[in-house]
Amino acid sequence: MRVLTLLWLAALTTAPMACGPRDAADASTPTASAPSVAASASSPKAAVARPIDFTGGAASPDALVAELLAALAKKDREQMERLRVSRDEYNRIIAAGTVPMGQPPRELNDETRDFFWSLLDTRSHQFGDLMMARYGGRTYKVEALRFSAAPQAYDWYTALGEVRLDVKDETGTPSEIRSGWIAEVDGKYKLISFQWDD
Repeated sequence: MRVLTLLWLAALTTAPMACGPRDAADASTPTASAPSVAASASSPKAAVARPIDFTGGAASPDALVAELLAALAKKDREQMERLRVSRDEYNRIIAAGTVPMGQPPRELNDETRDFFWSLLDTRSHQFGDLMMARYGGRTYKVEALRFSAAPQAYDWYTALGEVRLDVKDETGTPSEIRSGWIAEVDGKYKLISFQWDD
């Protein structure tokens, strides 16, 4: 089994996960099939209302990866960082809301949240720098967007898996660009981290 992404460790420190992201070998998941928690009429209602929503965010996974490729092409790290969840969004939506639908949020103390945000943020910056070193300043055409796992609906968001982008560069040479998990909140999409597991 792969090492669990730091994303999930904050929740694991306080209680076992009754429902978590499935490990899958590059599951081909068309972006159009990614479920929206808000749009699913059959989904149970949240036990507690989500305290905040995403600020900004792309309208679809395709739009999000298009913005990511544009930032790489311009070698704009600041633009890349705007595609990620903020510290507040991670702490109050992701870490607290990674519970089965209809279950109360996880109660994490400030020290625990800050510790795991620091780990996640550090690794995300490292992987973002790696992406920029490998792909920055070049233009890519997306051939296919895939995810490493099937979509998983949690109480306050939906996790879409790690990004797997099949692309071609200016010369037509194919390659794969990887990045981290995408989260969806009420039809808005952001990367949780740039980190991926090989």
